[in-house]
Amino acid sequence: MVCFFCCKVEKRKRETNPLSPPRRERRNRDFGRKQEEEEERASFLRKGEKNAILILLTRFFKLSLSVIYNTIQKQNEEEQVEEEQVAAEEEPEQEEEASSEDIVVKTTPFDPRFPQQNQAKHCYTRYNEYHKCAAEKGEEECASMARLYRSICPGEWVEKWNEERDNGTWPGRY
Repeated sequence: MVCFFCCKVEKRKRETNPLSPPRRERRNRDFGRKQEEEEERASFLRKGEKNAILILLTRFFKLSLSVIYNTIQKQNEEEQVEEEQVAAEEEPEQEEEASSEDIVVKTTPFDPRFPQQNQAKHCYTRYNEYHKCAAEKGEEECASMARLYRSICPGEWVEKWNEERDNGTWPGRY
């Protein structure tokens, strides 16, 4: 329980304390400074300067966005024009290719001698069979066999084998 007498004595001590008036003054000064700052902010808002700055900023951003949008749109239009020009240049070439013989892509049919997935032996055998046929019957009659080995053999292998045949170092018979 608190005694009213003790509390009043403490209150009197605080009022008579020599440090209390400066504290009050400091507190009043701080309060006054805060009040001045709030008044400055209020006057700034009253003058409409904040709104003016916001308006200027929004105008600036709208202008910069429109400039960016326009440049992107111009670039897209230029790219479309370039693509149309390239497509126009390529069209005659495609028509010429299509007007010539129709190109049919076929690969070697299944051969029961080579059931494995690795078709290297199949390629080598077809290459040798073509050259055997060409040596016996002539190249014109063996054109279908040439198509078979060319469809299954890698181009690098065929070039290498042709060079070896020309040099005389080919290990095959024909």
